[in-house]
Amino acid sequence: MLKDIAGWNQLPADWERLIALEPEGCFVARYDGRDVGTATVTAYQKRFGWVGMVLVHPDMRRKGIGTMLLRHGIRYLERKDVTAVKLDATAAGKQLYLTLGFADEYLLERRQGRGETVDSPADPSIVSNRSALSGVLDRLCEYDGPVFGADRSRVLRRLIAEPEVQSAVAVDSYGAIRGYIMVRYGSSRHYIGPWVADNADVGRALWRWALSRIPGEPFFVDVCLANPDALCSGSSSVWFAAKTGIPESPGGCSGSPVPRWVDRTPVPVARFSRGGQRVERGAIGEGSITGLKLGMSVRTRLDCAEGTLLRTRRR
Repeated sequence: MLKDIAGWNQLPADWERLIALEPEGCFVARYDGRDVGTATVTAYQKRFGWVGMVLVHPDMRRKGIGTMLLRHGIRYLERKDVTAVKLDATAAGKQLYLTLGFADEYLLERRQGRGETVDSPADPSIVSNRSALSGVLDRLCEYDGPVFGADRSRVLRRLIAEPEVQSAVAVDSYGAIRGYIMVRYGSSRHYIGPWVADNADVGRALWRWALSRIPGEPFFVDVCLANPDALCSGSSSVWFAAKTGIPESPGGCSGSPVPRWVDRTPVPVARFSRGGQRVERGAIGEGSITGLKLGMSVRTRLDCAEGTLLRTRRR
């Protein structure tokens, strides 16, 4: 499968989620009768659209297929009167996005380590039982809107209902939501995120909870470097952790649990924006809720020859 060739971590459930959320926004490029590339876009009201799953087979790169898929997705969002388009990308894709009118918004770092069992503080209270989560779900969606910059309640409701996702919500003594975090299965390791908190203390409590869900198991987490509290909530310690022992935490932060295994240097990721106004981010760590699996039924396939769009057909 294409995602395995690229070494991506997503599962079929991630792709199925995207089809359910935006069935007309999932595209596959065909070249000479075979699927060679994918892209998805998801509209969040008219505030912005999110691009994901931009992937082209290694043998078919430099033929304009990725650009074609991106342009097709952008046009789809423009027809829906979406005012801005956003995406995450590594340095390898930066030049392509710049030529399409995207600009740097802020930086993320993808970090990785292994979970471990750690104690969580009594305050704030952590709600993680599925039946209890259903009781706070409406308030959680309301809480998330100003942080994300748009209503993504459809995404959150689906994630919390999925058996592959473990979710926790931090609630204070008055019953107010102060943050939340999710741990999602992947093909090679878990992914921690979205991860949102009012402050570093709440973020640290949620981080401890997440690490304890996956003791000894590998994970990824995307850290929002534009948020200084992210550097004092535990995730930055992954960057400094050694294979043995726990080194000093960066930036004078202390008390954060540190995963004791790190596989390699973090990967820098930039968040790009095209059009509209930039959204103030409050999330400590967050990444695209995306996935990939070829051979599944998607709504739109693009027939291309030498990287040129010939027509769009519906399945």
